[in-house]
Amino acid sequence: MLDCGDPKKMGSIWFRCLSCRHFHTFAMTCKSTFSLSCTKPYTDKLVNFIGGRLISDIIYRHSVLTVSDFFRIYF
Repeated sequence: MLDCGDPKKMGSIWFRCLSCRHFHTFAMTCKSTFSLSCTKPYTDKLVNFIGGRLISDIIYRHSVLTVSDFFRIYF
C-alpha cells in the first residue's frame, strides 16, 4: 500500500506507441481499497451511482443546527 505507484518497488509495464514510436512506462498499482490513489476511482463511481439513483431531483442544502446553552448539559 505504501509503495503503490512506485515503479521501482511495485514494478512497471512498458508500452511502445505506434504513432510516436517511443516507449512509455506505466507503474503498477496495488488495486487495494487501503491505498488512497487506488480507491479513488471506486469511490467516484459509487458517489455517481448513489447521486444518480437516490438523490436525482433534490437540491442539497447544508445547514448547521445548534443546541442552546441551557440544553447542552443534557446532550
